[in-house]
Amino acid sequence: WWRTHPFSLSAPVNGRYLRITVKGLGDDSRALHGLHPGTAVGLEGPYGLFTANRQRRARVLLIAGGIGITPLRALIEELRVKRDSLALIYRARSWEDLVFKEELEKLIRDRRGTIHYIVGQRGTADLPVDPLSAQTIRRLVPDVESRDVFICGPASMMERLDGILRSIGVPPEQIHFERFALI
Repeated sequence: WWRTHPFSLSAPVNGRYLRITVKGLGDDSRALHGLHPGTAVGLEGPYGLFTANRQRRARVLLIAGGIGITPLRALIEELRVKRDSLALIYRARSWEDLVFKEELEKLIRDRRGTIHYIVGQRGTADLPVDPLSAQTIRRLVPDVESRDVFICGPASMMERLDGILRSIGVPPEQIHFERFALI
């Protein structure tokens, strides 16, 4: 089982353990669910740049798609934000697909931030239009162009959001991505 898989931490490093959260989509990620505590695993890294060190603005917007919430969940604890300066938009196909809902609500509440859930299948009665359109983002976070924006989710969602955010005035240097891929 010596294969390389990129996983993001879903909680900050604390000196006692590392926490990853894996959605069982493929054979290997499903096999992780069968591991028992104490099983030896090999790790290397970190390699990414998706950290609180990228933050340049006082206000932050996090946008998650599905299991893309995992690195954002860790990031919430490490960001340097003041009261009322953190917003999270969390997109999922169903309420059952939301991961860390209670944890997120506590973390965001403790920071006096806001969470916006966008849940449902696109193109249905629940979400007849693009759920992450420029208009939706602007309505939920009117000052988006003055924030650092951290995004993680499906590649197509992140590509689309990059264009949308730029079109509504967010400078490229304020847009940060975490990609679940080996570089």
